[in-house]
Amino acid sequence: MPGKFSSIEVATLRSDLLHAELDSFQAAQVIKTFITEHGYGISSDRALDAAVSFDAKGRNMKTFHRELEASALVM
Repeated sequence: MPGKFSSIEVATLRSDLLHAELDSFQAAQVIKTFITEHGYGISSDRALDAAVSFDAKGRNMKTFHRELEASALVM
């Protein structure tokens, strides 16, 4: 089954987060916007968890992609 987000989309989001000077709450909002713009849902708490995880796990592309896929809920 194909993923919800392409590698290019996730790489672009990752790059945007790496280059922006955002705190965890701002990064969570960017992640939430990304997911909802793709037609999925995500709670504010889960988006914050993903943002904190992004910082804590060294910003690894594969880990971040898995985190986004797991966080996106079908609406």
